[in-house]
Amino acid sequence: MAWRGHLSRNLKELRLHFCQTSPASDSA
Repeated sequence: MAWRGHLSRNLKELRLHFCQTSPASDSA
């Protein structure tokens, strides 16, 4: 199931993007 690996990779990238853009990570 290649789509599962692709999905997990996308989720990781999304999480990284949210962490970088969210102001919450700034005060953390």
